[in-house]
Parts: sequence; C-alpha cells; structure tokens
Amino acid sequence: MKVQWDTQNPSQFTPLLSSSSDWTIKTDQEYANYLCFTVSVQFNNLNPEYNTRKYSPEQETLHELIKSLHDEGFGYREIAETLTERGLKTPNGKRWKQNNVYSVLKRHRERAERLGRRNRRYRPTISRMRLEYD
Repeated sequence: MKVQWDTQNPSQFTPLLSSSSDWTIKTDQEYANYLCFTVSVQFNNLNPEYNTRKYSPEQETLHELIKSLHDEGFGYREIAETLTERGLKTPNGKRWKQNNVYSVLKRHRERAERLGRRNRRYRPTISRMRLEYD
C-alpha cells in the first residue's frame, strides 16, 4: 500500500492504492497514548483551623501538678494517692489510679510530639511510570 502525505493537514494520511478494502490507516488523532503515574504527598496539617482543640486551663493546671510531682521523684501510685488526698477527681469524676496518672503524662507528651511534626515538610513520592495505549 502506498500512502500520501497531505502537506495541508500533516496529521492526515491518504491511501493511494490499497490491496484490500478492509484496510484502513489510523491517524494520530485516533490513537491515545497516556503516561500514567501516581504522586503521593504526605502532610500533617489537615484542616488545622478546624482542629483547634487545646487543653482547658483546668487540664493544663492538672498536668503541671502531675508533671511537677513526677519530676520530684514521685511514682505513679504516689501521685494518684496525693491527688486523691487533695480531693481531686479524674475528668470522669472518679478516684485517681496510677494508670490515670500515666495516661495524662503520656497523652500530653504524644500531643506535643504531634504538634511538633505538624509543619514538617515531606518530599512527594512518584510511582513508576507506565505507558497506556487506547
């Protein structure tokens, strides 16, 4: 088969001679090639303006008290007994136990770490590229 190049419309081919009427020539407009890949971006500040939960003044005061007792060398059980002797209750209105004291210190530390990572920048990752034909 011979093909003629149309200089007026370079994307069109015109067959001059064909050995079979079933043969057709597809133009570039009929093919679609796609370069496919995925870009993943990690970030830690998803809607920070909506996530403004902070410790209440009572929670801050309680944490500072527990932290100061812990820094003085008190154990979790001793801190729980001290809080109970002072007439303080847990946020649920119950007696203090050593696991409650541990949780207050642990959660405050974890929150501080999360807030420290909030504005960290991560490099985007790009998957392997592949060609897809249509």
